[in-house]
Amino acid sequence: MIFLIFGDFYPNFFGMKPPPLPHARDGDSEETLRRIGGFYILFGLLAVPGILILSAQHHLFDQFFASIGSLYGASEYLQFKRIFEILSWAILIMTIIHLIAFIWIGCCFRKHDNYFACVAAALLCCLSVPLGTILGILSLLNLNSPESKELFEKG
Repeated sequence: MIFLIFGDFYPNFFGMKPPPLPHARDGDSEETLRRIGGFYILFGLLAVPGILILSAQHHLFDQFFASIGSLYGASEYLQFKRIFEILSWAILIMTIIHLIAFIWIGCCFRKHDNYFACVAAALLCCLSVPLGTILGILSLLNLNSPESKELFEKG
């Protein structure tokens, strides 16, 4: 914010200069990208317990709505059951897409392939608080280094 207000005066403002952006050390970019790719694969695999919980929850709520239907009548039961089924299937499909997408992005990081998809995934990963934010920022910092860009250009 101060940089936007003072413009070029900020680096010499009271003799303080902002610290340089951290970059990977020479020769460490490839290993760092491999590690980040592994973290993306692990982040994608976090969806597996979610899929198991959703399937168990679907069964439990189906039993719950069946008991409501026996108490209040079939019409209210069918309305609630349809809404719940649509929502649970939508969440299940999004969770499976999360699983597949982050495993694919992790493989892209490890193979140094598809730079644009890796940057887009890092930006979207920043929205998943708190683990995704840390992983996304670390990814963006590493992807912006010249060594990483060279690795992605080589393929």
